[in-house]
Amino acid sequence: MPLDLDIARFANLALDPQEDGVWVATLNRPQKRNALDLATVEELVEFFSLAPRAGVKAVVLAGAGDHFCAGLDLIEHHDADRSPADFMHVCLRWHEAFNKMEYGGAGDCRTEGGCCRRRAGACGLRPYPGDG
Repeated sequence: MPLDLDIARFANLALDPQEDGVWVATLNRPQKRNALDLATVEELVEFFSLAPRAGVKAVVLAGAGDHFCAGLDLIEHHDADRSPADFMHVCLRWHEAFNKMEYGGAGDCRTEGGCCRRRAGACGLRPYPGDG
């Protein structure tokens, strides 16, 4: 029996289950060009960790607004006045999120939105075929 994934507990990641186990996961920080703050990174790790047990077979990763993703939220890092070691921890969590996307067992993960093709391709994610 698949795990019941509580999508209401995700604040920065809008989750939309489609038919046949396909989900759309939308980075939902358009005011920050969907830059990945620590909370969003943790939500990505959590979603992609739970997805295989929830019966997710494929994920389309999208971005709300005009931008797919601006990368890590460096303003958050600056405002938090993190030490280099703390920032390295954030970077390691970011890499963990991408590892979960690529190797976590949720099936195929595609990006929607052309601005991140080079970045997404570097970690094994592929553009969604409908992406012009």
